[in-house]
Amino acid sequence: MAWVVTSKSGCHKGQHWNLSASPFLVGRSLSCDIVINDPLVSRKHCRLYERDSQVYLEDLGSTHPVLVNGEAFCEGALGQGDTITIGSTSLLLTRSNTSGIAASPPPVERISKETMSLFDGGMSLERDALSTSLLEGQPQSVPELVQLFKLGRTLSQAERRETLDEHCTATLRAALAPESIAIALTARCDSVVRWHPKGSGDDPEFKSLFGRVVREKKALLTHICMKDSGAQPPNLIMAAPLCVGGEAIGAIFLRSTLKNRVYDESDLHMLLSIAQIAAPYYQTLSHVAALKEEVAALDDCVGQGCPLLGKSRAMSKVRGLIRDVARTPLNILLTGETGTGKELAAQMLHNGSERSDGPLIFVNCAAIPAHLFESEMFGHEKGAFTSADKKCRGRFALADGGTLFLDEIGELSAENQARLLRVLESGHFSPVGAERESHADVRIVAATNRDLKRAIQDGRFRRDLYHRICAVEIELPALRQRPSDIPLLAQHFVNDYTTRSNAPRPSLSEDALGYLQELPWSGNVRELRNAIERATALSKDATITPKDFAFLKHLAPTESDEDHPAHNGLAPLAEVERHHITHVLEQCNYNISATARVLGIHRNTLHNKIAEYGIGG
Repeated sequence: MAWVVTSKSGCHKGQHWNLSASPFLVGRSLSCDIVINDPLVSRKHCRLYERDSQVYLEDLGSTHPVLVNGEAFCEGALGQGDTITIGSTSLLLTRSNTSGIAASPPPVERISKETMSLFDGGMSLERDALSTSLLEGQPQSVPELVQLFKLGRTLSQAERRETLDEHCTATLRAALAPESIAIALTARCDSVVRWHPKGSGDDPEFKSLFGRVVREKKALLTHICMKDSGAQPPNLIMAAPLCVGGEAIGAIFLRSTLKNRVYDESDLHMLLSIAQIAAPYYQTLSHVAALKEEVAALDDCVGQGCPLLGKSRAMSKVRGLIRDVARTPLNILLTGETGTGKELAAQMLHNGSERSDGPLIFVNCAAIPAHLFESEMFGHEKGAFTSADKKCRGRFALADGGTLFLDEIGELSAENQARLLRVLESGHFSPVGAERESHADVRIVAATNRDLKRAIQDGRFRRDLYHRICAVEIELPALRQRPSDIPLLAQHFVNDYTTRSNAPRPSLSEDALGYLQELPWSGNVRELRNAIERATALSKDATITPKDFAFLKHLAPTESDEDHPAHNGLAPLAEVERHHITHVLEQCNYNISATARVLGIHRNTLHNKIAEYGIGG
């Protein structure tokens, strides 16, 4: 005897399949043995197979579970007469004396791409034949056109799906006065069904009608009668797909009763017009939400592969500027306080440039004695001076084809500034004791913690040299200007130290991080790194707490500071204003318009304040 599956309901009603083939796949994919084009059915929903004259069923991880005789079924043996429900299709398992029953071929049709997660209905319904079905909406009057125009304008300003729902619901109520509204998106876009009013719950007919509208991409109008409803008037239901680029991303579902409202084809046109206007906005916000999730995930690993760590606005701006100028041939000047990461920025500029395959040579200008500058930078011939026992290449020759990083360039003497200027202008230099000039193709990245513009005014730095090294200036922000980056930096330094020393990795308590964020950090990131490594090395507990940073007490305000006007609640007006603007910017997520509204000032005024106080993150 052969096992046979017969469709009792659904798109294959009356068809049957012989289970002699094993395994027997059921799902939406055209490769399945039974193809069920239903958004509630997964691409490969379940499989049936015969073993030792017994039929077994295995759910293949479907979104909606298989039901056997009305109960959820995952895996196991089936028996004669069992009913298998998959989506809206019911299959009956029987045994036949005839082993030659041919399987009904699955229909070849377009298969929907998404499996929907929707609520199950529990009421028994009878549905009349669909009275109307439309592909495109056509406004019927000038007032309708005005309503649709206003809707498009309000939707263009929405930033959240909830706001879109509110605007669409208001327009639907004004135009069509339904008793309840459902706006649903497919799994790819949202998969959440929003009902209006919220207490209306699920309409028992919603699931099947939603699936049909999404699959056929047509608006429809139908009458629904409840069984045993007596004299109760039938429900009127309209539904329209939210289509973008030929793909249905969801649907709008309206319900009313003949007692309160009579819908006709003109109403269906209006509903479809509203859906056509709203659909692109729903898709756009869905894409924005997905991008925000991706950005949030990337933010968690910000700085990996990038030496300049930080999530603050200031550091994001610096990294963006470095990426923009790295591939240019321009000379760069890095400014900022000591310990802010100028050397790391130089490394990023080199790695991002077309010279990345060439050498990166570091020179600390402050560490080179003035009388040895020529020899160190340009090289020398053997016997050029007393201790020159062999020929030596200078830093310019070593950096040929690459990048030369001149740190602390503001410490150069006037004579050595002149020597450096000549090389930067021509690319030619003369090693000490050489008879002929040499040439090097070098990009200059210079750095200083001094104010070179002030040094030019004071006559301590050459103006022409400044313009040679500073085609673009990049200022590295001080750590106290971006305290929000301290937790990320601190954890990075803990991880780095414990990895290098193969030591246990403690965690940082919230109190410890809060304490670190309150300190001024005159040594910036370098000072923070030293503090973190010391606390990590000396901590005997699994958690680093503020007591592990007792050695930093000299950085915290002391009692002797109380005479300073910045303490006891007294501070200069500019400092108070700067602090307040920074706080409001952070609360408004650095949205300039929102911050200006909160502060009660114009956007231009806010921009001027930000520039005046150097607010960066």
